[in-house]
Formats: sequence, C-alpha cells, structure tokens
Amino acid sequence: GMAMPLFRSDSNGLASGNIMEEAILHALFEVIERDALSLADQKRDLGCRLTIKNDCAARQVLDRFEENGIDIHLWLLTGRTPVPTVAAAADDTVTKDPAMIVIGSGTHTSPEIAALRALTEVAQSRGSYLQGGRNDPRREMVIRKAGYERLKRINRMWFADAEAVDIRDVPDASTERFDLDIERVLQEVSPYTDRVCVCDLSRTPVPVVRVVVPGFEVSYMDPDRRHPAQG
Repeated sequence: GMAMPLFRSDSNGLASGNIMEEAILHALFEVIERDALSLADQKRDLGCRLTIKNDCAARQVLDRFEENGIDIHLWLLTGRTPVPTVAAAADDTVTKDPAMIVIGSGTHTSPEIAALRALTEVAQSRGSYLQGGRNDPRREMVIRKAGYERLKRINRMWFADAEAVDIRDVPDASTERFDLDIERVLQEVSPYTDRVCVCDLSRTPVPVVRVVVPGFEVSYMDPDRRHPAQG
C-alpha cells in the first residue's frame, strides 16, 4: 500500500541539444543548478549578491527590466562546485503585483551565460503569467491571499543584503568546445560523487539525455526528497 518508490520521477537532469555532447553538458548544468538551489534553500543562505557593471547581454536584459520598474536581485549561489549558478529574483516595484515575484536561475561554466539564463527564465515566467498561459489557479489564489508585502517577507532571503561580487571577478572556465566543458564539469563534481550516470533517451534525431549525479540534491524541486541527514 504505502511503499515509497525508490526513484521518484522528476525532470531533473533532462536536457536536449543539437549534438549529444551539448545535451549532456546542459543536463549536467541542470543537476548542478538544482543542487545549488536546494542547498541554498536548506541553509536559508543564497551566498553573494552579484553585480554586472560591464556591457554584456545579461547587462542589457537587466537594463530593460530596470527601465520598466522591475527590480532584479541577482545572486551567485554558494554551490557545492565552483561552476557558477546564478539566481535572479524579480520584484515589480511599480505594480506591486505579488504574482510577479518570480525567480529564475541558470548554471554555466561562463558566469555571464549563467546570469543570462537566470534573467531569461524570469522573463519567461513573467511572460507566461501575463499571457495567462500555464497558470496554476491554486498558486494564484495563495499568492493573491498572501499579498505583496507578505510574499516579500516570506521570500525575504531573496531581497536581503549580502556581500556583493562583480561578475568580472567570477572565474570563467568555459571553452569553445562542449567536450572540454564536460571534462571541466566532471572534474568539479568528482569530489562529491562516485559516478555520473548518463542515459540516452533520444527517440528522434535530436539528442535527449538524462543525467543523474548521486548525492546531488533535488529537494528544491521536490521537498520530499531531502537527504535525511540534512532534514
């Protein structure tokens, strides 16, 4: 009756790419990202504030948000590995719409790409909400009931003060080649796991893989899957 499944299904570590190596790299990044988010959530500590002063794609997206009265709080999470995971929390200071307190995140060997991914995710969340797409009516009800100020308090760690680091001071270990990036990422995760499992799920010409890194946390996505020692 009440047996706990050993492998709960979730989409963690699932990714596609134009070529197999790209899919594997993206899946690895996702596992690292979920792990960093899970650890931050468990410790209630996001790490450092991230500033972007130089002109780059992420800075341009930030400027667009700011021009429209949207405050973006960027964080460089203290993950298990030095691979940069950036999280972005958006606060619509003009409309003060509680549903617009959304969070995005991204991981990449290039901190600028990680930041860009986090910002893109925020833009997508806002976009799908404003378009009325994929909205969860229950989530909406809870958010509306809680209200803007209370929701900001609940999520206060995202808006807290913390030491800041500029993106140019975050080491960029990215290369021009997927296989070299994969090699680098495997080096970074190797002290924390005894193996990395890659499963080829491709059913079409587009490569799709599932990557599992034993020991890396997914509790941010699935709170029931917290390691007992940390719960």
